[in-house]
Amino acid sequence: PDQDCLRSHQVFSVRRDPQHIVEDFLAHWEDKKEAYIRRRLNVGFENEVARGPGVVREFFQKVMEGFLQDDRFFEFKPQLRTYWPPPDADVEFSRQGYRAIGVLMGKALGVEQVLFPACFPTLLYDRLLHFLGSPLAKPELGLEDLSQIEDAVANGLREVLEYADDDIGEKYEDLGWERAGLDSCELSQATKERFVSTIVRWMLVDRCQVALEELGKGFELSVGQSQMLRTLVDARQLEQIVCGDTTAVDIEALRSNASYQGWDDEEDDEYLDWFWSVLGELDDEKKTKFVVFVTASDRAPLGGWRDCRLIVQRSGREERRDCLPASFTCMSMLMLPRYETRAKLRSKLLQAIESSEGFGLQ
Repeated sequence: PDQDCLRSHQVFSVRRDPQHIVEDFLAHWEDKKEAYIRRRLNVGFENEVARGPGVVREFFQKVMEGFLQDDRFFEFKPQLRTYWPPPDADVEFSRQGYRAIGVLMGKALGVEQVLFPACFPTLLYDRLLHFLGSPLAKPELGLEDLSQIEDAVANGLREVLEYADDDIGEKYEDLGWERAGLDSCELSQATKERFVSTIVRWMLVDRCQVALEELGKGFELSVGQSQMLRTLVDARQLEQIVCGDTTAVDIEALRSNASYQGWDDEEDDEYLDWFWSVLGELDDEKKTKFVVFVTASDRAPLGGWRDCRLIVQRSGREERRDCLPASFTCMSMLMLPRYETRAKLRSKLLQAIESSEGFGLQ
């Protein structure tokens, strides 16, 4: 990188694998001042020459994959397919990591303009707004918020609120009230609402307070000067800005802004028509898997699906017709062989996309 880049960007390299990319990233940020952390990223992967926006996008994917695979930072909720900080997080180890994730979330919607993985509940975005002092953040959390990470527990607490008999204290004495400091109090019809609200706050805030505070500090470091975020955006809107839109995949919109490389023969036009018609025939689930396969995200950019700017690159020539399609997610590029028949094109494409997992969610 030239001297101008060194003055205006963070210039560093990381190893690709999930364990070491987090280690290298946090080591790079250690003892750095806030003004440096606010700079744009100029990141590369070790022993690779490429740099630029596509590499930054891939870095976001890989580093978040590393954080999410480390159960010291997050635990996965398989029924809800979401992540939340564990109650027994190693504070000394994880403090810097949580703050770094908050910074990355801010950079995703700010200077870097990449989509962040849709791996956290809307509740987390509400807590970020709460940290910023937004009037649109919830002043108190309730059972609908708890349902986003502990649905079974939330349903159990609803039973407590709905129970009308006087033996409520005996019936629900084993719900772990002592964890929230309620062991010296008596559960009754008069106190049940206080019991429930106290344990909800304990589960969602108190037991992971350090993680939420550090995420908030990092996020504020990136975007804290934005009056729009501080005053006009609610949690669902913030989630959509950071992670993209959840609308169904629009194949025609993808096609309208796609570009092509290596398709020079006259008959290629018909073949590309096959490709798009095959995609259009897929059900919504498989269309989403295709987008994940090519972009590593199941969300549309804020401007809609046409802003994905898909690149369809011809892969190989005659001798590679039995290979599966491949992708470079950092460039939203599909490497598509030219198969002999439409049926084979459909079969190979489905084989490729069915093996795609994207990043962030298990």
